[in-house]
Order: sequence, then structure tokens, then C-alpha cells
Amino acid sequence: MSEPHLARGIDAALVARALQGDMVAFEVLVVKYQRRVAATVRRLVSDKRIAEELTQEVFLSVVVGLPSFQPDGAFAAWLLTIARNAAKSYLRSGQSRQDDRPIQLLDDAGASDATGVAASPKEEATAHQPFEPIDARVAALPKGQRRALLMREIDGLD
Repeated sequence: MSEPHLARGIDAALVARALQGDMVAFEVLVVKYQRRVAATVRRLVSDKRIAEELTQEVFLSVVVGLPSFQPDGAFAAWLLTIARNAAKSYLRSGQSRQDDRPIQLLDDAGASDATGVAASPKEEATAHQPFEPIDARVAALPKGQRRALLMREIDGLD
């Protein structure tokens, strides 16, 4: 079996498990594709903060849309299409022009967003929530397994 067919089969198996409620399988898909999705979005959206938000939104869209994924297709192509569409939709929305406004800096009491309003601790925590369980599970792996997983799923090595 060639490398693309093997990867497609692994992705299809992970999707099938995720559809059955296996969150670890979905987390592996996120770890595997997070950098590629972020790079795809970043090519279209220059603001790093917005690109990060859109990357999170892409994976939320994947959770909702996963039942519509056709297993005979390539998961990576489907996922990256969602990423491109999310970035293009953001650019068309007019929101991007509002996000280009200068950020009003606050003192050491807290960071501000594009409107100059400080983000609450709850908002800060919520922004990082989607990836915390994944990071924790990957960090809990023994060092060798963690390195192997990251080299395989992130760097695309065999």
C-alpha cells in the first residue's frame, strides 16, 4: 500500500472512531493536522491572532461536520478545504477591516483586544480550552512515544 493510501486509511479509521465518540481519535487528528490548518489559514489571513482563532473555528466546524465526511475521500483535503473556506469567509465578511484597527494598549493590568477592552481571565481561559486536553494527553505519553507520535503526525515522518 502506498504512503498516501496508508495515510488515507489511517485517517479514515480515526474518523470512524471519532464518530463513535472516541475523543482520543479526534485529538490525534487535531495534533496531526493542526499545523497544516494553521499554515493554510495564515497564508490568507495575515493577522496571527485572527489566524489562531480561525484555526480553532475550523476544528470546531470539523466536529460538527464530521458525520458528513465521506470515508472514500481524503480527510486532509476535506479539512484543508474547510480551512481555506473559513479564511475566505472571514476576509469577505468585512470583519477583517474592523480587526485592522490599531489595538489600544493598556497598562500592566491586562491586555486589550481590538476594541481596547481588556480580556477577562475567563475569556483568556476559554480561548485556550479546545487544545488543552490534547496537549495534556500528548504530554502524558512516555517520551519515546510522544516523540514518535509528533514526528509521525506533525512532521509526516514514517
